[in-house]
Amino acid sequence: MKTRYFFLPVICIASLICSSCQKELTDDSKATGTLKDASGNCMPAIISGIFYNGIPLSGNTTYVTLKVNVTQKGAYSIYTNRQNGFQFADSGFFNTTGVIIIKLKPIGIPLLPSPTSFNVIFDTSICAFTVDVKDSSMQQTVDTSQTPLNSWKFMNTTDSLYFKGPAVATFNNDSGLPVFVLNGTTASGDTVLLVTLTLPSPVIQYNTGTYITNKTNSFYFSTTNGSLVKNIYSADADTAQKMNIWLIDYTPDIMTGLFFGSARDADGNTINISNGSFMVQVK
Repeated sequence: MKTRYFFLPVICIASLICSSCQKELTDDSKATGTLKDASGNCMPAIISGIFYNGIPLSGNTTYVTLKVNVTQKGAYSIYTNRQNGFQFADSGFFNTTGVIIIKLKPIGIPLLPSPTSFNVIFDTSICAFTVDVKDSSMQQTVDTSQTPLNSWKFMNTTDSLYFKGPAVATFNNDSGLPVFVLNGTTASGDTVLLVTLTLPSPVIQYNTGTYITNKTNSFYFSTTNGSLVKNIYSADADTAQKMNIWLIDYTPDIMTGLFFGSARDADGNTINISNGSFMVQVK
């Protein structure tokens, strides 16, 4: 009997230790963290690619890049709710802690051409982003391989006018964020193309995707006469007309892009711009 009573506590203690170890391993296998920064603000989501309604999505060309602040290593599953026929998700294993960049891949097919908002969830944090689903009937295919290096081109389809010329590009800095500036000229030299985009991440290659003209993104096609500049076409925060500028690729220092949409002419009328493209070495 003594022997029986002597081993029973040992067996119980061993059982408790194994149970504790198993619990610890189970807890450690699940990653924890947040989608927010130290101030409690959601870290920006970067939308890459152009989304069209009724057209299947590819995770290689249409995806969402997120920053995740990982506080505990382990397996993760990050996903959004399903809206307008599609959603985004990614899963895997975080081997390190700290800020890690992931790509959410699309699932499903967009149904309607409209801005579509998603809630994205990780651990206890919830953030949001919006994808602009475009009308597939207006889809444009532009072969950027036909655009020579350090050049640009586009067409005013309203008036059947075609423009092209040489271009240079730079990255400036605005409060820690890079600003992509595309400067183009025509052969005559008195007409200038200017596209300015404020990029959301200091890591340039993570900034591919579609940008719409607003207070930080602008499109101007202007004539110059000395210091006098007159806009032929414009799209910015002050215009109802909006241009879509798609940064397709940045490898290793060459930016390739497309642009199309609508702009305001010198008389205040709306003109449609299509088949815009550029390929520039960024200095």
